[in-house]
Amino acid sequence: MQKPPNPFYTGLFGWKLDTMNVGEGGPYTFFVNADKGFGGIVQTDPAHGIPPHWSSYLEAVPTVDEACEQILAVGGSVLQPGMDIPGIGRMAFAIDPQGARINSFKSAQSDDTPPSGYSGAKGGISWVELMATDPTAAVAFYCSLTGWTSYDIDMGMGPYTVMQDGDVMLAGIMALPDGVTQPAWMIYFGIVQETMEEALVELKRFGGQDGMGPMEIPTVGTIAAVADSTGAWFNLMRSSD
Repeated sequence: MQKPPNPFYTGLFGWKLDTMNVGEGGPYTFFVNADKGFGGIVQTDPAHGIPPHWSSYLEAVPTVDEACEQILAVGGSVLQPGMDIPGIGRMAFAIDPQGARINSFKSAQSDDTPPSGYSGAKGGISWVELMATDPTAAVAFYCSLTGWTSYDIDMGMGPYTVMQDGDVMLAGIMALPDGVTQPAWMIYFGIVQETMEEALVELKRFGGQDGMGPMEIPTVGTIAAVADSTGAWFNLMRSSD
C-alpha cells in the first residue's frame, strides 16, 4: 500500500509504526497493534495502473511455488514468482482465476501451530472476505489451494460461504455486490471507538472517506466500506456485543 500521510492509521486506530531492514530492499515500515506487527507499507505506482490498496497474504499453502503452479493450472496468472526475503520468508504475487489479487507467503520461521483465528483486539484485523463473480468456483479453487473446508450461511444479504481450517473460521466468500465489477479480497478492521458513527467521524477527520454503510449484519455487527487518505479501500467493523 502507498504510504499514507500520517496520522491516518495511527490516529484512527492507534497503531504504531516500526521499521525493519529487509536486505537489499532497505528499511520496511510496518504497523503494530496490541504489540504485534501485522501489516506494512510499500510504495505503489499509480502511473502504471497500481492504485493504493490493501493486499492480503495467504499462508495456508503447501509452498509458495506450488501455489503459483496451481494458480497457473486453473487460469490464473503470476505477477511475481516466489522470492525470498531474508529472515522473513518466501512470497509470490498472483491473480486468481476470477481476477482477484492474491499473494502467498511462507514464513522463514518454522511454525506448526494451528491457526487460532482473529484476536479480536480493537483496531486489529477482524475478517477477510472475497467478493467473486462466481462464488461457487471461488470456493472450490481456494479449498483446493489451501485444504480449507467451507459451509454456507444466510447473512440476510444472499448466499455467503465461510472458509475454515478445522473449526477455525478464517475468511468469507460472496458474490460481487451490485455496482462492483472487480473481484477482490477485502480486509476488515475492528474499530476502537464506541460506535461506528464515531469511527466514521474520526475517519473523515483524518482525511478518509466513507463509501457504503453503515450496515447492520445480524449476529455479526455493524460494517462500513471506507477509504483511507490515499484512496485505499478497506472495511470497518464493530462486532455485536
